Amino acid sequence: MRRIVFLSLVLTFVLAGCQGTQPTAVNMPALPDYVAGSSHEVHQAYQYGYLNEHELIHQPCYCGCNSIGHENAYDCFVQGHDANGEPIWDNHAAGCGICIEIALDVKRLDALGWTPLEIRGFIDETYSHRGPGTDTPMPAN
Repeated sequence: MRRIVFLSLVLTFVLAGCQGTQPTAVNMPALPDYVAGSSHEVHQAYQYGYLNEHELIHQPCYCGCNSIGHENAYDCFVQGHDANGEPIWDNHAAGCGICIEIALDVKRLDALGWTPLEIRGFIDETYSHRGPGTDTPMPAN
């Protein structure tokens, strides 16, 4: 019995140490109603966007949202964070197919192990003909 308790404590500490500071779907804040009631793709894109800011900030959006101040694909999903660190959601992507497509392409290519620079090349080539892009700096790698 002592061995089971010991092993369960060790496993708990190991799993806690593996979580790091990156948010996970388990501790993700609730999505806004306009996302919760949307398609599976919109839900996936918002969740990926929130959990993977470090990926989407390197990718431009080509829907013309630069005209509303967006600087990268992440801005289509999250405007910023409040004083408590909670996201201030942006409803723009919920009604924009290009934003959703870009986020889901980034998600797919990231899962395949592509670097941010490789993903950027794909996004630029695939979407640049659709409209003006955000002024997003190139990723380092």
